[in-house]
Amino acid sequence: YSSELNGVDNLYFPPWMEGEWQVTQTLTDVKTPLGMKFVGGPNGSEKIAVDTMTEAKQKLGIPVNLRLRYINTKWGVAEDRLFNSKQRLDAFAGKPVV
Repeated sequence: YSSELNGVDNLYFPPWMEGEWQVTQTLTDVKTPLGMKFVGGPNGSEKIAVDTMTEAKQKLGIPVNLRLRYINTKWGVAEDRLFNSKQRLDAFAGKPVV
């Protein structure tokens, strides 16, 4: 069975990646392969979904600076998913959202 606790479903990086990094990421595309109902918040609001996608598309091609963290685990160096997800979401939103 797969779990972050048993190291099965992580992507591992070279040891030199361990630590925090100041990075620049650029959003190059926005798609909703499962439909807009998953974008509109917990109630599936069509207006929220449309507004969210419109805002996201305005950010295409604009470099965003953020920090990412990679941590040493007993299986190797892995992405700190919780930290990095928050960093990416807040950075691309341009404000704290998580």
